[in-house]
Amino acid sequence: GPVQWTPIPITSMAPVSGSPSVGSTLTSGTLTPANSTATYRWLISDTLDGIYTPIAGATSPSYTIVPDDIGKYLKVEATGTGAYSGVRTSSAVGPVTKGPLTAIGGIVGATQVGAQVTAGPVTPVGATVTYRWMKAASPGGAYSPIEGAVFETYIVSEDDLGMYLKVEATGTGVYTGTVTSSHAGPVVMDSTPITAIGSIVGTPQVAKTLVAGAVTPAGATVTYQWKRADIADGVYENIPAATSISYKPVPDDVGKYLKVTAIGSGAYSG
Repeated sequence: GPVQWTPIPITSMAPVSGSPSVGSTLTSGTLTPANSTATYRWLISDTLDGIYTPIAGATSPSYTIVPDDIGKYLKVEATGTGAYSGVRTSSAVGPVTKGPLTAIGGIVGATQVGAQVTAGPVTPVGATVTYRWMKAASPGGAYSPIEGAVFETYIVSEDDLGMYLKVEATGTGVYTGTVTSSHAGPVVMDSTPITAIGSIVGTPQVAKTLVAGAVTPAGATVTYQWKRADIADGVYENIPAATSISYKPVPDDVGKYLKVTAIGSGAYSG
């Protein structure tokens, strides 16, 4: 008679990984047998033992938690496809909490009297925060708040001459925690403009290290921001937390184009 085909049953699913907080990404646990093929859908409930309903559009192995999920519980369901069959549902994670701030980029702009400096981007991207600018007489000194300096940008004043600046971001709304930038400074009266940056050094492959080219004038103090775009001449957007002289491309960068911006700090501008 004809050869009969019997699907291989999926027997188990490992627990979901990731923190149940706004902005965090949860990932479905591995399936048994290994390399099982499946479709996914994420489910949500008001209570731990309540009725779990599908989240619209959440059909990938991973799910990024949004503010509407606060206080709720999440599960993921895997359904075997191809040579695999059966449905497995994870245990619940939650309740979902406010998202913690994890980082803030370096201060952008020249620490020069009369110049405007800007707080670096916070992580997670899009987090709502309040700001507080601070100054100290030395990089590792005791930083005290600058009166009235509570916005994302700050105009450096003559009272700041010779001082070092930091900015603090505190989460609001569905975000919590406080992060503080690295120092910038010292504040000077005049600044020297950066006139050039060399080509990026390295191979544009995932996990390979790229290094920003040398800036002109040599020895200028700068902060960095790596950016990516879908096409070479497209709109380049900041890569969150990519603010070092070097950067290792991640899977999200595959097929994309990268640039790095150097921003003068201390006695340098531009």
